Parts: sequence; structure tokens; C-alpha cells
Amino acid sequence: MAVRDADPLLVAAARAGVVLSCITQARRLGLWILRGSDHPHVAAAPSAGGVRAGGATVHWARPVVPRHPDALVDSVENVLSLVAHCLPFEEALTVWESALDKRLVTLPGLRGCPANE
Repeated sequence: MAVRDADPLLVAAARAGVVLSCITQARRLGLWILRGSDHPHVAAAPSAGGVRAGGATVHWARPVVPRHPDALVDSVENVLSLVAHCLPFEEALTVWESALDKRLVTLPGLRGCPANE
């Protein structure tokens, strides 16, 4: 049971067995998003069967950085990897540059991020 003032997106993620990721988590991190989405983007393990995230875009990709089983939000590395696959190149680049600008990642760290897998 969640506390009364719990974030509804986190509660929904916990109930669905997913993590907030991609542009949803990028926005929560304060990264630049050029266009909005009217539904959440979440991530689930490729082997996670039976995930029901009504109305959400579910990314089934293998995470770049392993997720803790109790995590409700994805790591910035996983967020950026999914953004690279989900958005057009120029929009994804804006998000990546924003993460660099906010010092959430380093350039060497980004170079090691397998965005094209």
C-alpha cells in the first residue's frame, strides 16, 4: 500500500512491475524533451511476461546497466539508451546533451553506452 502523497507514476510502475524510463524518466530528471508524450514510457526485462502497463509504451530492451529488482526508476544510462532508440536522432541528441549539461553523465560514459544495440 502506498502513502497518500505517493507519486502516482511510481505507484503505477510498482503495480505493473516496470520501471519509469525513456522520455518519462528523462523529463523527471529535468532533461530537455522537445516534444511531449501523453502516456508514460516504462521499461521491463525482455523476459518479463505478463506485464500490463495500460496505456504506457513498454520498452522490452535489455538494460545497459543492470536494474535493482526493487527499482521503480531507471538509471540515466538506461534512460539514454532507450531514448536513442525511441526518438528521432536530433531529439535524442538533445536529451543526451542535456544529460551532459546537467552532469548526470560524462562524455566517456556516453561513449561506452551501447545506443545502437
